[in-house]
Amino acid sequence: MWIQFDYDESLGNEASPDCLLSLETENNFFISTSRALPWKEPSDRSDDRMTVPAIFIESLLRKAPVSDPSSLNDKGCLESTLSLDFINNWISVLVDEVAMLASDDGDEDAVKDFIDFDELQSKTDACMQRLCLTSEFEHHNVNVDDTTWDDLDAVPATAESAWLNSVTLEHLCAPTRTLELYVDLMKSIGPHAVQAQRSRPDGQFHMMVGNDGHTRIKKMCS
Repeated sequence: MWIQFDYDESLGNEASPDCLLSLETENNFFISTSRALPWKEPSDRSDDRMTVPAIFIESLLRKAPVSDPSSLNDKGCLESTLSLDFINNWISVLVDEVAMLASDDGDEDAVKDFIDFDELQSKTDACMQRLCLTSEFEHHNVNVDDTTWDDLDAVPATAESAWLNSVTLEHLCAPTRTLELYVDLMKSIGPHAVQAQRSRPDGQFHMMVGNDGHTRIKKMCS
């Protein structure tokens, strides 16, 4: 089964700080995760699609392998997001190859109903690790490299965030050779896909990067 996410803004809706991803509601991935992910209606009120912030889907892929972190040395962490091609390919492989959505009762016509995000994350982690140990892994083109990313708007350096602008994806992926630190950092700094959100003095990005969370985040990236 092919899972086809699209950027919500590419479907004519306004760009969101959350970098919203859109999926058709008839897709089994939506049906299976309707309680586990924070799906919401798109702004155009389309009745056959729902949206979810990209970070939740990126989090599901946090165990993706990065065999050569040095290939990411020119990718700034604030200006990069996992590409739709990579997301769609990985989620589709997980559904097809390791039956990530399979119903617990063995009913081939049903899909698992995930209760919450923790259950979904745990199942996805296990499925990804299992897939990476199979002989078929190399045929699926699911390794993270410099072609795995889409670009976000450039983030102008400020006195508070200049240090973070210099943090590359190599810095974040080298310690574990996975996306785990990248996902942790993106969750910590919050929505930042549009400049208006990054500039808000009361926003999560401004407070975490420039004030309260500065020490903790800087330690994470060092």
